[in-house]
Order: sequence, then C-alpha cells, then structure tokens
Amino acid sequence: QKAPEETSLQGDFINRDSLTTSWDHSWSDRVGTSLSGTVAREQYEGSIDDRDDDIYNVTARVNYEFRRWFITYMSYSYDDKDSSAEDLSYQQNVFMIGVDLSL
Repeated sequence: QKAPEETSLQGDFINRDSLTTSWDHSWSDRVGTSLSGTVAREQYEGSIDDRDDDIYNVTARVNYEFRRWFITYMSYSYDDKDSSAEDLSYQQNVFMIGVDLSL
C-alpha cells in the first residue's frame, strides 16, 4: 500500500497511481545507455476544483566511463503534464550534459 503525498495548498492529499518501466544496457566496458518511461495520474483529494493531473515522462541517457569514479553522460527528458487546473499543464524538453564523480 502506498502512502498519499502532501499537497501544496491544493486539497488534503495527492493520490498517485503510476507505472514506470526502464531498460539499461552496457554496450561495452565504458559505454552504457538507459531508457525509462513513466505514466502517472495524480488526484488531489479534497481540492476545490477536483484537480486531476495526467503525467507522462520519457528519459534517455548515454554514459561514458573514463574511470570507475569518473563518468560523463548526456541525457534527454520529455515531460508532459495535463492538469485539469488552469495554467498548470505543460510540456518540457530537458537536455543535459554532466559528470558523475565518486570516491
């Protein structure tokens, strides 16, 4: 059983149902990819306007491991939020280039 999430002044709590899937693959000792997707529905219980949000996300990432402790990556993420509340729906594309360092 999942715990309800807190809201930010929109109703009493958020009931969230989601399905996430992911796939990771190592193409070589240094190169790896990951792909994930999420579909979710959030219901804001007790909200004045009976707010419901439908959320979709797809993320792709490519890693290159220079050393065990030094990994660079490029990723792309697409988010689509369809809200029944006015002005809260959006679509977003995020491109990232980054470095993961660990000890």
